[in-house]
Amino acid sequence: IEKAVLSKIIEGFKRFGIDPRVVTSIELNHMIRDFNPEKLLDPIDMKHEERIDASIKELKANTFNLRRGEFSYTKDTERIKRSLRATAVLGILTLFLVALFFVLKITSAREDIFTQQREMNKIYSDIFPVAPGDSPRGDDKKTVPNLYQLKARIKEMKDKRERLIGYSPLNLLLDISGVERGTVVFNEIVMDKGSVTLRGEAGSFNDIQKIKEDLTRILSDVNISDSKTSAQGRVLFTIAAQEKKA
Repeated sequence: IEKAVLSKIIEGFKRFGIDPRVVTSIELNHMIRDFNPEKLLDPIDMKHEERIDASIKELKANTFNLRRGEFSYTKDTERIKRSLRATAVLGILTLFLVALFFVLKITSAREDIFTQQREMNKIYSDIFPVAPGDSPRGDDKKTVPNLYQLKARIKEMKDKRERLIGYSPLNLLLDISGVERGTVVFNEIVMDKGSVTLRGEAGSFNDIQKIKEDLTRILSDVNISDSKTSAQGRVLFTIAAQEKKA
């Protein structure tokens, strides 16, 4: 069959909304099944009943299909392509929605973390406020993680409490106040369990030596650890001592 004729037949079907999947020939099929070279020159004579039977057989299992090459049936292929394109679009949209969901979850989680961190900072500041004029401690300048700072400060306070258990700073201050000081002025007294540090100034080195000797009555291992003269002519000193054991 000529291509022009086959093309015309297929286009004629398409105008009526019909796109045949298979184009075959009853005569060629009959000729192939009962092949005889002599029949090639003579027209095939088939009865009406034979044509019907041959058509039914060809519909069930066609012997050959003339829709090949440029006449190939592409409707299913185009439908599959459209389906694949739609599936790809849906897949991309699904991935986008999933990614958006995780981004929103991560953003929400980060906001919750920042909110909790701000609350922790506020609680930490309420527990350990910085006095006016004081600069924050080195470890207090950090904003994260204040939980560790809080634990460190609590441990520090517990250690101080342990060192001061059974220690009476008031009694020691009363004892020091009873010592004849002369020109000696104590500017700072630091007391820790078992040790005392006194810093102050005096009119002369002799006054410092005398206060040292007087302190030996209430303290042990009294030593002048530092002394120097200030610009005003006063003698600055530091005395280190130990608490007397009962």
